[in-house]
Amino acid sequence: MTPSERLTHARLLAADLSARELSILAGLSDRPVALLQSGLRRLGRRSADALSRVLGVSSDWLLAGI
Repeated sequence: MTPSERLTHARLLAADLSARELSILAGLSDRPVALLQSGLRRLGRRSADALSRVLGVSSDWLLAGI
């Protein structure tokens, strides 16, 4: 699974959040989250940390699957 696939998977499992809802809760802009999910933008540590807090998964899992 790629980071973008893990992000999408975790988002759908987390109370079926929309990408926009996830963006708002994580304090990120809509566009970067959409690009991360599509794989057009690389997931960095800061974004992974913010997203993982909302999704209830570790940032290491989002980044590397561990």
